[in-house]
Amino acid sequence: MKGFTILELLLSVAMVAVLAGVAIPLYSIYYSRTSIGDSSALVVDSLRATRAMSIAGKYGSEWGVRLEQGKVTIFKGQAFSSRDQSYDQVIILEDNLNFTGLNDIYFNRAGTPNQIGNIAVSYGEDALVINVNEKGIIDY
Repeated sequence: MKGFTILELLLSVAMVAVLAGVAIPLYSIYYSRTSIGDSSALVVDSLRATRAMSIAGKYGSEWGVRLEQGKVTIFKGQAFSSRDQSYDQVIILEDNLNFTGLNDIYFNRAGTPNQIGNIAVSYGEDALVINVNEKGIIDY
């Protein structure tokens, strides 16, 4: 006889279900950690670029970064509220990405930030911390 028995089909379906049950949670963890890593790298790159633009005096001004849920805005000036919006550079990130700690940072012409401390980038239960020190050095 050729073909599959119902028992063989049920065993095959059960094995696929078990593999999917193991793979889906692992993928979720992988995705969360990858999102945090990639987004943190974008935030660090934005902070470093903003510091470089301030030191260079691009458009004769200092520059800053505002961190909001799901996005990073590079702005011209010392305060987000009084910025020139025509110079804004907005980087869109994951909607579920949150920032705690520093959220408005600008760098003066010497490259030093207006505030120092940590920025926690979180996605679900996972988090990564970015540090901004008094000299404007940014690391994570």
